[in-house]
Amino acid sequence: MPVPIKHCSIGRMAALLFAFAMTAVAGRGYVMVHAASDGEKVVHLPCACDVREIFGASPAINGVTLIAAQMKRGETRVWRIAEK
Repeated sequence: MPVPIKHCSIGRMAALLFAFAMTAVAGRGYVMVHAASDGEKVVHLPCACDVREIFGASPAINGVTLIAAQMKRGETRVWRIAEK
């Protein structure tokens, strides 16, 4: 079950929800997740967004309301978020 963190704003978006066992930072259209343990990390977005991983070879994903990523302990990933 995700838990809310303090109010974050990405453009006009607010109220991101994050799963347990990770550190997350959001701002200026980006979300960064650092895994404190192995497993799936989930970022729930407040509306449909276009998402692109910054340091990965993954293609952009359009119109999603969550980001789910399998991560290893100590791994950090960054996504660019654009509100639809």
